[in-house]
Amino acid sequence: MEKTKEGGIVGCAAIVKFSEKEAQLRWLLLRPDMRGRGLGRKLVEEALAFSRDAGYSSVFLWTVSTLPAAARLYRSAGFEVTEVLTHELWGRLVTEVKYELDLKWASSLQAARIQLACPYPGQSRDG
Repeated sequence: MEKTKEGGIVGCAAIVKFSEKEAQLRWLLLRPDMRGRGLGRKLVEEALAFSRDAGYSSVFLWTVSTLPAAARLYRSAGFEVTEVLTHELWGRLVTEVKYELDLKWASSLQAARIQLACPYPGQSRDG
């Protein structure tokens, strides 16, 4: 959960148990006036850290195709599209997209990124 300096809630994320090894990012909500500040990314990162700590090996989520900023965020966090369904929902045609993330693979990738970004002590980025 993200809060303003005054303590007001500006966003939240929820992880729910789908199975013993699979979690679902059930929702990611952020107040519209707080978007574009990296808070959504922070919430996703915290949700994934929680999932790892809880012993899940993967996380999935469903979203709709009309949320391109959310799709970019999920892909940048390592999620991959695994299913696309178009059907009538709430009286209109909706395309739902399923994203999945293997937490073990994502942890290895994150470790590699950190290693590339942080040179060994006494070594410059240029070599």
